[in-house]
Amino acid sequence: HSIRPPKDPTSSVYVKNIPDTCARCHSDAKKMAPYKIPVTQAAEYRASVHGKALLERGDTSAPACNTCHGNHGAAPPGAAGIGQVCGSCHVNNMEFFKSGPMAKAWEKKGFHACATCHAAHGVQKPTSALLSGHGALCLRCHKPDSRPLRVAAKMKADLDGAEAAYTEAEGSIREAEEKGMDMADARDALDGARMSRYQARTAVHAFDASAVAKVAGEGNASAAKALKGARDAVMDFRNRRLGLGLSTFIIAFLAGALYLKLRDHESGQ
Repeated sequence: HSIRPPKDPTSSVYVKNIPDTCARCHSDAKKMAPYKIPVTQAAEYRASVHGKALLERGDTSAPACNTCHGNHGAAPPGAAGIGQVCGSCHVNNMEFFKSGPMAKAWEKKGFHACATCHAAHGVQKPTSALLSGHGALCLRCHKPDSRPLRVAAKMKADLDGAEAAYTEAEGSIREAEEKGMDMADARDALDGARMSRYQARTAVHAFDASAVAKVAGEGNASAAKALKGARDAVMDFRNRRLGLGLSTFIIAFLAGALYLKLRDHESGQ
């Protein structure tokens, strides 16, 4: 009898309350036992990037349970459906994946386009470590010395290089700004590097090393431009301080010499 509209923060179907509402049943092992359904979904969701965005940061645009499963006719999306659900937000990722070599092979095996690598409920922030190295996701299907693993290692190297270039440029810009230097142009170049970094991560879903390398290279060029601007500004700041120091010394020297000259003049020497 206490039914409230969905936009009411006290409603059980208010967007931030939906995970708890669903968890009333789906976290109850006794209730789920007849259906042989696990009861970890709610806990996994709360620890995921989606759950943290919604429940901790208050981002109501982040997906909740009903985003993927629907409201009244709730049902688990199938192998094809889950990709479409994720693709409704991550459009470019899905388009790259569809155009890549994995799409048909995964469809044939019945793999979920997104959940196979990123999980369904406990989605975590992806890193380049997923591609290559110990614990890489690619090792689940491909041998360490196979061509797909070499492609993955190349993509990881390009992503890590772009990340390092961006971090170095950002640190140098921050150093220059702390010295009071105008870093507007360098910040513009850094924004370009940031955008290329995001695009390179997205391009990974096409599993095409050349596509990732191209975008990462553009980002590296922008980061290099930003880094040069920051370093030039820091050098300019140092030169100004040196010039100020020399000017102060010369002025002090001339003032001292003038004082001695006046004193000698006044004493008649």
